Amino acid sequence: RLTELKQALAEQGAMVRAHQPNVVAPGIKAMLQQAMPTLQKMGTYACTDAGTFVSKQNPHYQKIMERLRLFNDNPDRQKVNNQANMMSNMAAIAAKRGNVSLGQLQSIARHVANAQAGCCTTLAYSAAAELMKHNQDNQQRIEVVAHRGSKGHTQTHCFVVVGRDPNSELSKPETWGSQARVIDPWAATIGGELRGTPSKPPIANLWPPTESVFDNHKE
Repeated sequence: RLTELKQALAEQGAMVRAHQPNVVAPGIKAMLQQAMPTLQKMGTYACTDAGTFVSKQNPHYQKIMERLRLFNDNPDRQKVNNQANMMSNMAAIAAKRGNVSLGQLQSIARHVANAQAGCCTTLAYSAAAELMKHNQDNQQRIEVVAHRGSKGHTQTHCFVVVGRDPNSELSKPETWGSQARVIDPWAATIGGELRGTPSKPPIANLWPPTESVFDNHKE
């Protein structure tokens, strides 16, 4: 089934990798464990751009599209999702000026939870907000990052990186250090893995990240 899923997603421009557990530092491990129930719940939300990224060959196609249909049939959920998207656009403007605020992330997260739906960007912001909630004394580095390809929306992806080494280069995952982890609730909404490593990210071909949108350790 996973092979079929990988094949289907590869054809649609989103390649899923299998999960490989690694040893993680106690601080990061505790934060991920505490955030995991909410992050896993995000993986059950409707993927609002499933029509673009999910093909009929995907073994989870029926379930993904049923979630999307229920979302599309509910004007209240759509309205809240649109508000989350507007906030996300405002966050993108803030990112160009320097940084996105935690308040913006939390507001987007509330709307995504109410809509029970999202795209990669709003889900990434929501995941970052949840991780920040469990980040004791702001010790662990949490970033919302984006990969932008040459073909616009179908090659743009947004996700979360935790524990990246401060001396590393964002566009070179091999420099991030052994503690770094990738969190991608959007990948989970289309049947992929919620979490991965720099060498095995959940979405392998919309990779590596080319820009940091939010960084809680940014000076």
